[in-house]
Amino acid sequence: MTEDTEEATVEPVVEGETFPWTFSTGGTTTAEVGPSCGESFGRWYCVTHEQISNNNLMHTSHCRDGYHRIAWLCEYHGPEAP
Repeated sequence: MTEDTEEATVEPVVEGETFPWTFSTGGTTTAEVGPSCGESFGRWYCVTHEQISNNNLMHTSHCRDGYHRIAWLCEYHGPEAP
């Protein structure tokens, strides 16, 4: 059995880029990407699909195929360029 999969394209967001952010309560705002602070305490966020990956396995699985723009969500500073 052959599985048709699309090759993955993963692009990092850049400092200064903005994207819509939807709160769990339903409200939205515009998030601005800051510079990387170098902290490793955070989560990956796929801007394309508005999906948070709580660990590297989830991130790798999510980005296996298709197109993805990713940001690092620092626990201290919010969205950062990876």
